[in-house]
Amino acid sequence: MSQAVPPRSDERELKALLALIDDESEFVRERVEARLRELGREILPIVRSQAELADASARVRIRSLVETIRRDELVNEFAALARAPRFDLERGAFLLARTAYPTVDEESYRKKLDGLADRAGANIGGSTQPRRIVTEFGHALYGPDGMKGTPLESYHDPDNSYVTCVLDRKRGIPISLSAVGLFVADRLRVPFVGVGLPTHFLLAYEAPGERILVNPFKDGEIVTPEECRRHLEWLGVPWKESHLDAVSPRQIMFRMLVNLIVVFQRTNDGAQVELLGRMAALLQQAPPPGPYLTG
Repeated sequence: MSQAVPPRSDERELKALLALIDDESEFVRERVEARLRELGREILPIVRSQAELADASARVRIRSLVETIRRDELVNEFAALARAPRFDLERGAFLLARTAYPTVDEESYRKKLDGLADRAGANIGGSTQPRRIVTEFGHALYGPDGMKGTPLESYHDPDNSYVTCVLDRKRGIPISLSAVGLFVADRLRVPFVGVGLPTHFLLAYEAPGERILVNPFKDGEIVTPEECRRHLEWLGVPWKESHLDAVSPRQIMFRMLVNLIVVFQRTNDGAQVELLGRMAALLQQAPPPGPYLTG
């Protein structure tokens, strides 16, 4: 069923609405804001121009309105992505970055990913040997000049979760480092998938008769299922073979969102928690957040 399209506003109506944005009546203010949000991004140029003419109190409310409309539009874009039969994780990751950095130039970061793919592809050459492919891929992305796991003292810095920041700073948490790896692997058609261990995140190379686990947080080193089991048991997490199952792009996105929600709950950033929560709610097929989701 198609959604109803809100009626367009002319400039005269818009100016009349903005004149009431700081009305002494809370009821009037709420109705005005609701109508302006309904009109969406098309009104932003006029709204911004009118803000320059408003008094200080009204300017504060108009700026808040502009931010609210921006967030609404971001959620709308994410909603369209979430409805698609095949979830585009790379696009989702860029939308996630825009929750903190609204002017992110996605195309420039796609070119960075293209460059990493060129580098990894050159390392791999024409090899068809799975272990060599995995080793050279890991060396290109996570080797001496590549991306690293962020130090523990800055582990909960939200920038570690935005792939744009990871590409700029070459630092990230397991899931964001893995996401970059998946985007590069997709360009090369190298069969990597995400593995959502409790408290950690890995990549797995999957080909007929071959499965190789890679830890992007530790220089792209190859790890064994037994090492994963020992690590979780050391943390007190009961072991299940299913911990090593591949997870879908939709599930990866959900986990990235929940990680950030936890970070912003710690800093009492209610606006970010609300925005990310709206996005997480759109991923209806994702599992509910569990006690071991971080990583």
